[in-house]
Amino acid sequence: MKTSFYTSLLAAVITVNCNAALYTSTFDSFPVPPSEIAGTDGWVINDAGTSPTTPLSYVGSLNGSQALGLGGAYGETTTASVSLSQSFVESVGRVSANFDFAFEDSIDGAIIDARDTFSFSFNSSGGKLFEVSFVPKAQSSTPSTTTAEWDLFFSVNGGANQDLFITVEEIVGYNFALTLGGAFPSSNVTTSSYELSISSGLNPVLTRSGSFALNPQTSTSAFAFNYTPTNGTGLNGAGSILVDNLTVVPEPSSSLLLALTGLGLAARRRRA
Repeated sequence: MKTSFYTSLLAAVITVNCNAALYTSTFDSFPVPPSEIAGTDGWVINDAGTSPTTPLSYVGSLNGSQALGLGGAYGETTTASVSLSQSFVESVGRVSANFDFAFEDSIDGAIIDARDTFSFSFNSSGGKLFEVSFVPKAQSSTPSTTTAEWDLFFSVNGGANQDLFITVEEIVGYNFALTLGGAFPSSNVTTSSYELSISSGLNPVLTRSGSFALNPQTSTSAFAFNYTPTNGTGLNGAGSILVDNLTVVPEPSSSLLLALTGLGLAARRRRA
């Protein structure tokens, strides 16, 4: 009887935590490659590209399974910066994103042999709240002859890029995890904490945490994968970012804490 009671409570905890998931996808249920991502499962893109048969967002392959792809592997841009996004409304406090990713380099013989900039961001109605950018380290007229590398930066509230002093490479598989810890007042200044980590397999590549100024009334309105051609509109390289096992969760810590608190109170009542 006691085992059944605690099993039920544990199931409730798991249910509460799982129900906090805002968006999760392995992209395996999407149409087979290279079908377009935009227009599927709530994804929206601000640039349809020059032709529907050559999309800028597409279903690709990562580690043998379907994945989200974004970049110039198929199409050409008509805007200065492409954004593939999912909309939602959530307090900026306590939201996290986790996904696997890898880069494909531009290929020799493409219209423009170049490496482009990619990023992930949490957005508000006023712009990008927190953005992690992957900026190509070097250009080459023949990209496939050298290993493609991207330097990492982050920016807050659309401000200047801050160097994370970390480089990632093409082909290598990475895991990305970002958590915004919620707005809180300190010395009459409203700030939010952030935690960012990137790893490759069991090897940590980057672990960084800190805080930044934040308007407590600001709400997160979307999360997005962004793509900017280095050489300008319509001059994109043939590289791309591939993303799989994506999960975005609002308030993961507080929901789990609430459930665990309920579990503890229920257990105390049971003993009483």
